[in-house]
This record gives sequence, structure tokens and C-alpha cells, in this order.
Amino acid sequence: MSGALLAVLPRSSVGVDLTARFVGRRTPSFCNRTGRYFPIVALSILVSVFIAAHLYCASMSDPLTYRAAASVLLLRDSATGPEVLMVKRPGSVSFPNAWVFPGGCMEPEDHDAGWADCCHGLDDEMASQQLCMTSGGRAWWIAAIRELYEETGVLLASSGIDQPATFAELARQHKTLFDLSSIHYLSYWIAPAWVKPRYATRFFVAALPPGQTAAPDMEETLEVLWLKPSEAVSRAADAQDSWTSPRPTVENLKLLDRMCENDVAGLLAKAAGVDKPSIPAIWPESVEDLPVADAGDGSKVADNKICLRELDQRVSALGIELVDAGLNKLCDDV
Repeated sequence: MSGALLAVLPRSSVGVDLTARFVGRRTPSFCNRTGRYFPIVALSILVSVFIAAHLYCASMSDPLTYRAAASVLLLRDSATGPEVLMVKRPGSVSFPNAWVFPGGCMEPEDHDAGWADCCHGLDDEMASQQLCMTSGGRAWWIAAIRELYEETGVLLASSGIDQPATFAELARQHKTLFDLSSIHYLSYWIAPAWVKPRYATRFFVAALPPGQTAAPDMEETLEVLWLKPSEAVSRAADAQDSWTSPRPTVENLKLLDRMCENDVAGLLAKAAGVDKPSIPAIWPESVEDLPVADAGDGSKVADNKICLRELDQRVSALGIELVDAGLNKLCDDV
């Protein structure tokens, strides 16, 4: 009996070490004759099971880690109404070959206090209040501005630049001034738990500055395209020309379309009037993973069996940990 039990126990487990210590190499034959050490073998199994269960529960109780990200819905006026900028990702990055909004992960430099000298209209305290954070809120706006600039060349600033420069050089050399009050927080999406890497993305909406044009950087973006939000939704729904867009992109397009404004100014005015602390965190989950009663309780269930739960956007309410690209933990919420 004990020989068979020893055979199925992992060699690295505490149970094997404990059994070997008390029973020794002659365990199988000795125990077959006397059965004397069976209680010790049984105890070692219980110890192994207890330790494994403890480690499992500890891992399950740890909060999921999410990378903070920011994305910009850039708008411009057209003869038929507002258009939004879409970019196509290459096959080697996140969301390969998909049409999305410009955006990406927050970098450690986005927290630099020096950005305060380049920003007006919204200080860190005001930005943090919108996001239900104690501090560090301005970094989300900086990340949104930086990602848009790096991927399309569009700079959301009230002062231009005379020559090409990296985003870091804008603050150090060019006295660039960003009006953060013209960039409006729109929505917050938490990636499903089964996705890796996991992003917690805040979406912002802003107008294309006069005199600027968008162009792909040919690294993170291969193409750029201006579309009416309703047209982009239709392309994604029909998979026209192999068009694919992730769910957060499509839902934000629908959100723009529901605002039903004839020009960008009217649309931005609506976005500005939204109570920002009440914006929910939208966390997609599989309906099969939720109790049946929860699937229809204030949630939207799509045909693909995904439930879009609307939750309190505070980190403590979500039970997650937010980090930037350098894995630095972001400040806790209020």
C-alpha cells in the first residue's frame, strides 16, 4: 500500500520528504509486512494536500495585475458630420491587423512632475478627481497625448513645433503647451481576466488641431483612416474587407454614434458634460462564468455570450492592481 502511495506523490512535495525521513528506502517491503507506518504515509499525503490548497487559495486571492493604458478618439468635421480617426495595427503587436484608436500603455515618464509646466486647464488634482484617484491622474492624459503623437504625428497642443522631436523633447526644449481641458475622459475598459497581457484602458475624445494631419508611423500603425462612427461600426459588424476591431473599439464607436451631433464642437460639449467620477469601468466576462441572475442584472448580454458588466471605476472596488509599462504601481483610489 505505502509503495503505491509513494509512487503517486510528486518527488518535490513535502509529503515525500516527510515520508522518506521516517520510512527510509525499505519502506515498501517493510510496510507490506507490518503496515506499521501507514499512519505516517497518510499524514504526509494530508500535509501535501493542505500545502497545495493553501498555495492555490493564496494565488487566487492576489489581485490581477493590469497595465494602465490610454487611447484617443480623435475627431474632425466633415460634410456629413464628425469623423473619427482609426489606425490599423501590424501583425506583430497587440490587436494584430485590427482597426483601433491610437493608444497604448502608460510609461513611467508620463508621471514626471515636469509635465505640470507644460499643461493647463486641468491639474493633477482635478484629473485625479475625474478618475477617482488620490493622485497621478494627469499621467493618463499625458499617456493619451504621447501615444497619439508617436503613432500618428498629431500633437494635441495649443502651440506647435517647428521641427520633428521626440515627445520627451517637447517639454524640455520646445515649450509645448497642452490644454488638458480640451481632452475629455469618455470611458474605461478592463480587459477580461483570460486575456494576457491585461490592459485597463481609459478612452479620451479630442478634436484634431487646426493645420495638422495624421500619418502612420509604420511601426505601431500601418494605415490611418477617417470614418463616421456609424460606418466604422458597420464595417466591423460585416467584417468588410477583413475589417476587425476589438470589442472596446466597437462599443466606443457606438457611444460616439449615440451622441448624434452634427459637428465636433457639439459632440465634445456632450462629452465634457458627463459626470466623470460616475463613469463605470466596463469589464467583459463570459456569461457562463457568472450566475444566471447576474447576467441580466444591469448588464448587457451580447450574442457572443459576453456580459459587459458596469462596475465602480475605483481600483479598490475592482480588486485589481494597476501598473505602468515599467511595472510601477499606480496610486490607490479615493
